[in-house]
Amino acid sequence: MIRFLSKYRKPIFVSIVIVFLLGIFVGLGGYFFSNADRSETVAEVGGKKLSYTTFTTQVSRITDRMREQGTEVTPEQQQRVKQEVLQEMIIEELLSQKAKEMGMEVTDLELASEIHHTPAFQQGGGFDQGKYFQSIRYLFHMTPRQYEEMRRKSLLSFKLRQFVFLSAKLTPGEVLAAYSERHDGSLKDFEKQKAEFSNTVQQERALQLLNFYLRGLSAKVDIRSYLEQREKGLPQ
Repeated sequence: MIRFLSKYRKPIFVSIVIVFLLGIFVGLGGYFFSNADRSETVAEVGGKKLSYTTFTTQVSRITDRMREQGTEVTPEQQQRVKQEVLQEMIIEELLSQKAKEMGMEVTDLELASEIHHTPAFQQGGGFDQGKYFQSIRYLFHMTPRQYEEMRRKSLLSFKLRQFVFLSAKLTPGEVLAAYSERHDGSLKDFEKQKAEFSNTVQQERALQLLNFYLRGLSAKVDIRSYLEQREKGLPQ
């Protein structure tokens, strides 16, 4: 994920999630700030409120992990983590809303499978309901319903990321041309490196596509952040 998130929080998803979230907000534009009453909201995306409690919980988990690994968390680093967590939450909400518009969904079976295979909720090699309830209460400060809604949203946004990643697939001819271009016309070791090189180029193209996609979505969807006024102690 974003630098701090990828280093200090175990990613729920792998590979393409990491490449998708790098640098996504470059050129995305500022947020719309408002003095409206949003006592339990850190931001709004298309009218959907993003929980301030969820935001602070995620920030605390990341900074705690940093300290556990011996990293001093300076005020500057703390602020970077806050900004990156907020960006990630906004991106996820944007993508999940768009996925719904496209008719994508996360079934109850998919959600249950994801939860049952989460190591934090397992005991003795299997899912433990008691540990599940305890973990989401003390680690996430959520009810089961709130946690499951959050995970459903994450899975939904992931499906859209997968869709974009697959649409970025290159033809064999495009892979060959890209390799030649990056090696000054040489095809030396192409066959040996083809698979790895193809995956790298596909990830790069997927990132560009998603970045472009997000810019388009952000231009159409009303995004409001209340973090700055909270940080400055202004009225909500």
